Amino acid sequence: GGQERSEEHARETAKVLNEMSPDYLGLLTLLLDEETPINDWVRDNRFKLLSPIEAVQETYWLLEDLNLQNCMFRSNHASNYLALAGNLPEDQKLLMDELRQILDRPEFMSGRYNRRL
Repeated sequence: GGQERSEEHARETAKVLNEMSPDYLGLLTLLLDEETPINDWVRDNRFKLLSPIEAVQETYWLLEDLNLQNCMFRSNHASNYLALAGNLPEDQKLLMDELRQILDRPEFMSGRYNRRL
């Protein structure tokens, strides 16, 4: 969805996931290959990638709308800005609280939360 459709992307993804009812959900953050059309779109400013804080917000919206049972949730891939792990629905509030702390204090993103690539 990029910056313009981030909230829609998160909430519509949650709807689909709620219908699928997965037992495992892993999030990855988009990484671009130099030789792909979408990378050209970013260079030409036709597609805007999310900043680290925008990626946190998108994850918050996704979690906010998820209604999953017995689902292992992971967002701990090296592509992600923030490592999260828990089980849904038990840890959903805890995960959202962690994201909310960062959204309320975005300066916490600098230095501490960086991709591990």
